[in-house]
Amino acid sequence: MITNIAEPIAETKANHRNFDLPHELEADLVKVFKLLSDPTRLRILLLLAREGEMHVTALCDHLGQSQPAVSHHLALLRGPGPGPGLIEARRDGKHNYYSVRT
Repeated sequence: MITNIAEPIAETKANHRNFDLPHELEADLVKVFKLLSDPTRLRILLLLAREGEMHVTALCDHLGQSQPAVSHHLALLRGPGPGPGLIEARRDGKHNYYSVRT
C-alpha cells in the first residue's frame, strides 16, 4: 500500500526523460483541450464525427439548444481564419453544413 502519494510521482519523474513539446504544438493542444472542455462543444464534435455532416437545425434538435447558441459553439470550433479549427463548414444556398475537419 502506498503511504505517501508523492513518492511514486517523484520516482516516475526520475525514471522518465524530460520531454518538451514545440511551443506551437503546445499552444494548439491547449486550445483544443479548452474547446472540448465544454460539454456542448464536445457533443457537437462527437455528433459530427458519427454523422459525417450536419445542418445547424439538425444539431439544434439533437442538442436541444437554440440556433444562436449552437452557432456560437460552431464558430468557436471552426477557429479564427486559417487556424487549427476542429470543424469546417460548407455552404449550400442559404444553409451551412458542418463536418469534422480531416
